[in-house]
Amino acid sequence: MRRPAKTRVRLDTYPRPTASEAVFVDFETFADKRYSLRKMSSATYIMDDRFDVLSVAISEGADSRIDFYHKLGEEGRDLDAARTRLAAAALTGKILVVHNAGFDALLLKLHWGIEFARVFDTMSYLKFLGLAASLNNGAQFFGRAKKEAPEFTEASLRDPAKLREFAMYNAADVAVCRLIYRDAVKSRQLSDLECWAIESTAALGLRGISIDRPWLHKTAGKFSKARDAAYVELSRQFPRFSTDDINRTKVVREFCNNEFGAELASLAQRSPDLTEQRRSNADLGRFLDLRDRVQSWKRWADKARRLAEAPGRLYRPVRYYGAHTGRFAGGGRDSMGLNIQNLPAGKDPRFRELALVRGAFVPEPKNSFVAADLSSIEARVIAYLAEEQALLERFRSGEDIYVWFAQLAFPGLPIVKGGDNGHLRDLAKQAILGLGFGMGFPRFIEKLKITPGIDPPDRETAQHLYDLYQRTFPRIAALRKRYWNTFRSTFQSSGYGTGDGHCSFFPLVDRSGRGVRVVLPTGRPLFYRSVRVVPEIMPWGDIGDGYYYAGHYSIDAKAGTGGPGSGKRRKFEDGRVRNSVYSQVLVENIVQAVARDIMVAQMHILQETHSLEIAFSVHDEIVVSCPECTCPRRKEPQELGETIETLHEPGCPWIAARAVVEAEMSRVPPALPTLTDLPMGCEVSDKVRDRYGK
Repeated sequence: MRRPAKTRVRLDTYPRPTASEAVFVDFETFADKRYSLRKMSSATYIMDDRFDVLSVAISEGADSRIDFYHKLGEEGRDLDAARTRLAAAALTGKILVVHNAGFDALLLKLHWGIEFARVFDTMSYLKFLGLAASLNNGAQFFGRAKKEAPEFTEASLRDPAKLREFAMYNAADVAVCRLIYRDAVKSRQLSDLECWAIESTAALGLRGISIDRPWLHKTAGKFSKARDAAYVELSRQFPRFSTDDINRTKVVREFCNNEFGAELASLAQRSPDLTEQRRSNADLGRFLDLRDRVQSWKRWADKARRLAEAPGRLYRPVRYYGAHTGRFAGGGRDSMGLNIQNLPAGKDPRFRELALVRGAFVPEPKNSFVAADLSSIEARVIAYLAEEQALLERFRSGEDIYVWFAQLAFPGLPIVKGGDNGHLRDLAKQAILGLGFGMGFPRFIEKLKITPGIDPPDRETAQHLYDLYQRTFPRIAALRKRYWNTFRSTFQSSGYGTGDGHCSFFPLVDRSGRGVRVVLPTGRPLFYRSVRVVPEIMPWGDIGDGYYYAGHYSIDAKAGTGGPGSGKRRKFEDGRVRNSVYSQVLVENIVQAVARDIMVAQMHILQETHSLEIAFSVHDEIVVSCPECTCPRRKEPQELGETIETLHEPGCPWIAARAVVEAEMSRVPPALPTLTDLPMGCEVSDKVRDRYGK
């Protein structure tokens, strides 16, 4: 097999971190059963009255010495000395290296008032490697053993024997953090762009997003009124149903069976069976609709109130490598349980006003948001990888590809987005976006049934769309087959990697066992670790080989779930849960990963070249903060959610920023020369955003 060429993304404007300029830090703080990071966000935990720093271990540069400071230490070894040392390190431009910037770096900022210009999170590097991100897992993977945790109380510092154990535990954590960091900065797999992504995500998390608390209180009140109205209507129309049971799935299903004769296998919103029965049974549909209203309005009213209690900012709104593909994720404990990636968009006509919760996120004073979304990025990437020239040319021409494909499917009909036969464009859009990853016809029918705003076509029309896609884009189907065959042959081999079109596949053998490393055209690797092959019944009925991998591999099988990933999960004899991978999942992973790398490179050029601060990102959307519009002729919003209208004057800084965002997101960044021929496009808002939302 031929060895594929290696690619490494280099950034001329980015100073790659080194070990000599780093300061390694690990804090230990008071915790008990009722007060710990397991139950609270880092910001809430740090700002609580019970918060108490017990100790900190520090190491600097290439020096292997680790110094231990603690609350009861003598002068020069106490916390005041540690604070002075870290403040000096920040002033001299050291890079702060910690394992979990969302805690240690946030502690320095909120509790000690120390901010480093650059922060590297070793937890992020473990995620990049496809590993579970705990320090314990990192220690074991790199051949170290983590110490047993002491009791995190002041009493442990008073007992000489326990103090010695405490110091060794704290110092050992710094040693492991230093070991992981040194591997990262020397790694040929971790590109400059990815190093920047780790640093910038940490910086974004520490900066957070400003929250408009009065807006949230007002929005929560509006949601609560809508919930109360739905509650009253549910009780009036269906008096035999006890509203005390509204969240008890089994009771709701029994009521639907007894009252409407509907046997429901699931109440999940994405269930095709449920969607079909709701459409065919008007009474059932009305009952479930009112139940949805009560639950949704209440859930978002509670979230709005909880967010309104945050200290004016939402920290860590975006998490690095939240998915196996490397895509960022939102949510989690540190963002008050709110997933910024899943905020309501108002597409469901029943819940349009839920989108108001987006307005709680506002730019810094004297700034505004500019938001731009990569247009049909996954369809563009898969067409590029498959070299589907007809589709690529349509993208290059700027033509609406969904209208184009709809007109292929329904010749002779005028089709206009949002106008004449706009529903046919919607059907074509679902075909273009869904069928590229190898969705079968039964799944395609199900998707059309459950997609909001889609009026499902008859089976014959759906079959026509499905068959037309397969005939029009044969190279995409061939790409899936080719990549999957290469993946399997690479796993079974022990030789060099194999280049296959734009990607390269390498056998992977290390502490995680055998697997496959897929190198993307951007140069970034995707790791499929600890692969297992088992016979199973395939979707088409035959018995074949099922491939499973550990999404974020943990050496400790008890802690090792499958991690992020698509498809089925299965528990194996070694105690680990793994995710399935097959041709559709593999190609979807690769396409989403390439789309993610394009967005990261665009974020870099917007921030580092054009000095536009990245506020956050949501899926394929980038939101930047720029100087506010100062044009005098403005209509100020009079009601909650009303759009601002502006008549811009020449030299408006917001218009200038918008033009930059649109230009940079409409082309492949220079940092990714292997994708130069990929046609790009973006949709950018033409309204001044004094808060996030449409």
